[in-house]
Amino acid sequence: MEEMSKHGQIGRAALRADMDRKTARKYVQLGKLPSELKEPRTWRTRENPFEADWDWVVGC
Repeated sequence: MEEMSKHGQIGRAALRADMDRKTARKYVQLGKLPSELKEPRTWRTRENPFEADWDWVVGC
């Protein structure tokens, strides 16, 4: 976004950021950086192997 504000050309800013112009345009329109759009993951990808013994693990 800083690069875009310097010269106002999405194509040049996208090239310097190593991304496609359409992707850069999306971030400019949103007014946020990609890191600001990430939301924390709330689901588990596998079962918790310590679920049955967690109280014992914390107690040690």
